Amino acid sequence: MKETLVLGKQSMSELFPNLSEKIQRWTFNGRFGRNFATMFDLQMWCFGCDIRREQGNLLVEYGFVRDRPEGQISGSSHYAKRIDAEHTVHLWGFAVVITSSRYALCLKRFGLNPRLAEASQISENIWRPHELPPFYFPKTEQQIKQARQLLTVIASELNNY
Repeated sequence: MKETLVLGKQSMSELFPNLSEKIQRWTFNGRFGRNFATMFDLQMWCFGCDIRREQGNLLVEYGFVRDRPEGQISGSSHYAKRIDAEHTVHLWGFAVVITSSRYALCLKRFGLNPRLAEASQISENIWRPHELPPFYFPKTEQQIKQARQLLTVIASELNNY
């Protein structure tokens, strides 16, 4: 008997139709893409709640290191957490970026498609969305493979959180 996770009245297969096919081809369109974006935006809102938690900042308790804009600079704090020897997650109020030694995958709040960058250098001195390096839609088989791998790592980390 196949088990399905039910969220409200919808199963995961109903929320994310053709999940394997969509991720395999890196297509975030239609109902799948809308639901992906909605779930990610909800997670970002939850991070904001966790930061403002009365008992203390849950992201810091979970192991993230926080860097705040200095002086007269306005913007979002940067949170970073080393996941393993290969991967680091970076979090701001406007995006999550997962990095490896060669690639970075960016999931922007209110964005539909995760984007990739090669050899991206993510700095602790990024405070606003326009300060992120340029990311692009992965097109080659190698780029899509790397993007899928990074998406798997960040999904696992968010699930652990």
